[in-house]
Amino acid sequence: MAVLTKTQCKGPYPSTLTTGGTTITWTSRSGGGDEFVYTGKEILLAWNNGATGTATVAVSSVKNAQNRTGDISMVDIATGAMVAFGQFDKSDGWMASDGNIDVVATGTGAADIDYAVLVLF
Repeated sequence: MAVLTKTQCKGPYPSTLTTGGTTITWTSRSGGGDEFVYTGKEILLAWNNGATGTATVAVSSVKNAQNRTGDISMVDIATGAMVAFGQFDKSDGWMASDGNIDVVATGTGAADIDYAVLVLF
């Protein structure tokens, strides 16, 4: 799995930040799935920026204390559309044993999916 790059959102103390807006770092999806280290402050964006068709994005969950999973699956993203995922619960159920959240894109438009991970302040 490829590790997604994070973008820090601007916070409440503008004098300590650069001027202008936050430039979002987009990462092209990899063929084997992608992941990001989750600290409890991230939101995942998935954008179908191509013209080849609809992509399906799935965010994997792990078994929680009650032995249940709650995968986010079958989220179809049409050409030109964007979907936001999160904010995920940092307790059991989302983070894999390595501390990451895993995401996979499939479908005819999967090659056109780009991800951005926004870190809230």
